[in-house]
Amino acid sequence: MSTPSGWELGLLYAALACFALASLFYIALVTLRPSSDRAKSGLGTVGTIFALLSALVLTAWLIHRWLDTGHAPYANLYEYAIAFAWGVAVVYLVLERIYRVRALGAFVMPVGLLLTLYCLLLPSLQKTGIKNLQPALKSPWLAVHVGTAVLAYGAVAVGFGAGVVYLLRGAFSSRGAKPTPLFLLTTSASLVPIWIMWGVGVLLHRIEPVVRDPLTLSIAFVVFWGFLVFGAYVGRDRLPDPDLLDHIGYRAITFGFPFLTLMIFTGAIWAERAWGRPWGNDPKEIWSGITWLVYLAYLHARMARGWHGWRAAWLAAIGFGAVLFTLFGVNYLGGLHAYSG
Repeated sequence: MSTPSGWELGLLYAALACFALASLFYIALVTLRPSSDRAKSGLGTVGTIFALLSALVLTAWLIHRWLDTGHAPYANLYEYAIAFAWGVAVVYLVLERIYRVRALGAFVMPVGLLLTLYCLLLPSLQKTGIKNLQPALKSPWLAVHVGTAVLAYGAVAVGFGAGVVYLLRGAFSSRGAKPTPLFLLTTSASLVPIWIMWGVGVLLHRIEPVVRDPLTLSIAFVVFWGFLVFGAYVGRDRLPDPDLLDHIGYRAITFGFPFLTLMIFTGAIWAERAWGRPWGNDPKEIWSGITWLVYLAYLHARMARGWHGWRAAWLAAIGFGAVLFTLFGVNYLGGLHAYSG
């Protein structure tokens, strides 16, 4: 194994800066009152440029890591979290291009920012380049299985962002009323996945590594979330139309669900070849199944029950909470997928 090269860390810091600047310009687009439409368009354009740069820089990082380690860069949590951030940026840019809604970037780009920050805060041991993969990982299914997961999770992250904006719009009245109880519930729910991870670490007497990683991440998340909520309150009259937000969230999850299904299907094939069974009681597999069921319930509720608006937004938030726990939390439960942590 080898520690990350200077180029690799440099690209990661560059991606962090691009995500941060994209987030700030998108937030400025929502919160400030530009003197002209040209100035407003300029803020959005600069935000898009930095979002595009973040995707390009992470693309370069993934290529560099692949060449350096000799395998697809999905072998541990460090690599996968960066690929997840790449998926968030790419899917968001595609949907921004289609729907021309740049204000949504204020609530999606911070997801990529926090994922990148998380990777930089990981202990150096978890960032080493794995030269000799475990036998189970020496398979072409590694790139296929995790590649579909990256696209799926990137898409549902955008759906989560649209749902959060929808809920925040409902929490703030157009006449400037104070936050409603719905806002407080939204804020609390957004923190649940991270605090669950911390609680699991306490119960399993693994508090030390959890404090180093998710607790630090949660503090950053709380600070940035407060900043976003303040921005949404100030710019409540300039948030995207609720019906459009509802539609974008639905389209993002509709796009991600087939990839989520392929992720489980290819994982079952890979597990059959690596461990002699397609499915087991491994925590990662169980929570992947739970995540899939939540999003299946979301699509069923919309298509068969006519759920829209706040109910669909809450389901999208619950689904993304399951995604976060599947990605981070279950690594403290052990199992055959423990190598990813």
